[in-house]
Amino acid sequence: MKKIIGLRSEILISLSVLVVSGLLFAALFLLKVAENELVQERIEFTLGLLHRLPSVAATQTDRARFLHEIDWLFRQMSNAADLQAYSLLDAEQRRFSGSNAIRADSETLQNVIRSGTSRVAIYSAAGWRSLVPGSAGGSFECYLPLIFEGSVEGVLLTRFSLDGVAQRMALAQQAVVVLIFGFGAVLVGFGTYLLGRTVVSPVRRLMQATAQVAGGELGVSLPVDGPREIAQLAVSFNAMTQALQDSRSETQATIASLHRTNAELAEARDNLVRSEKMAAVGNLAAGMAHEIGNPLGASLGYLEFLQTECHEPQHLDLLTRTTRELARIDRLVRDLLDFAAPDTEADQVFESADAAREALDLLCHQGVFSEIDLRVELPEALAMVRGSRHKLVQVLVNLLLNARDSCVAGQGRVIVQGFVDVQTVCFVIRDNGCGFSPALQERIFEPFFTTKEPGKGRGLGLFFCHKVVEQWQGRLEVDSRIGQGTCFTLSLPAFDAEAHHA
Repeated sequence: MKKIIGLRSEILISLSVLVVSGLLFAALFLLKVAENELVQERIEFTLGLLHRLPSVAATQTDRARFLHEIDWLFRQMSNAADLQAYSLLDAEQRRFSGSNAIRADSETLQNVIRSGTSRVAIYSAAGWRSLVPGSAGGSFECYLPLIFEGSVEGVLLTRFSLDGVAQRMALAQQAVVVLIFGFGAVLVGFGTYLLGRTVVSPVRRLMQATAQVAGGELGVSLPVDGPREIAQLAVSFNAMTQALQDSRSETQATIASLHRTNAELAEARDNLVRSEKMAAVGNLAAGMAHEIGNPLGASLGYLEFLQTECHEPQHLDLLTRTTRELARIDRLVRDLLDFAAPDTEADQVFESADAAREALDLLCHQGVFSEIDLRVELPEALAMVRGSRHKLVQVLVNLLLNARDSCVAGQGRVIVQGFVDVQTVCFVIRDNGCGFSPALQERIFEPFFTTKEPGKGRGLGLFFCHKVVEQWQGRLEVDSRIGQGTCFTLSLPAFDAEAHHA
């Protein structure tokens, strides 16, 4: 069940009840003691006055006039006292003077006459009211033996009111009530402040910190101060949050490790699939090499013969270019056989900018960009790279052809840029063609995957480019947006002659 009051209010109420109850009990006890003392003083004072009557009367009269003198003296002093009633009795217990409002107890009267000593009887409230100071006033009766020359001549029976004591106690009670509430307010205020500082405030800090921890903020800590128990609680809380932080760190590390493992497994799976596809390509290329190799070799022989017989520069240039392209076909056939194995011819060191210009010149002479706006931003020299020059030319040719094919004739634009970033040679080929979706970007380098129409692409160009760049410890990245174009970034490590010789 939810409480409707807080800890501070509960402590304040409990402390107030406890303090007021304690002070009230102590005040009642002290007032009762004070009342008893006042009653006793009142009785002693009255007895002191009454005891003087026999001695004064004995000095002023004889035995026969003794009771008359006592009666006269008592009447003189009774006006100043809280006398309610009196009765003067002789030795035979006959009423000498006074009123019938007071009646003597015969047994007490006989004891007083026989012993010659005074007696006092107090009449106050009965039951639980007797525990309350000054609750009902009351009265007391005095039995005073009247002794003349050693013998008891009579008894003076008096009744005095205690209302004066009750009035004094009422005033004292009012003062005590004021003191109780004043002193209680001081005690409650100081106690509330002390408890608030040592208990309530730390508990509230603990509640706030617990709420923050529940919200996922585990870097919360509490100050270790205050009483020993509160300090130990703060130490335990800080230890708990530290343990939670350690557990979260371990969990995050485990999750990160699982992500890395999953990524490695995915990469291994992709490599396995790629290896299987490369094996298929190798088997296909092995079968094609025999069928293509013989006619290709014969064609190269015929071209060499024609070159020796031709003397016209224009025709000779065409024959030279044709021979070069057939030689490129021959190298491509051999490259298909090398896909499943490391590149054994990647030991050439050449200027990367020259390879890029060779690829551009080759395509420009064939009129590939006749209907495309081609912008070339290549410096004279970039940096030396290590690998196979004809493979780099083929990679750039494939990328340029893909850029050309994605553009619309008469509206297309292809930008070729080259620069060196630290120890990396970068080629950027950007077009404003149709682009493709992110889902296709994930498969763009897979073998036999193409976005071209059937018969216009085999899906090996970008696969070949990606494979070659990976063998050179480079990167081939693609960024494409549908309707905005595609950007291929080719990054190759620059050749460091000093590091190579070292």
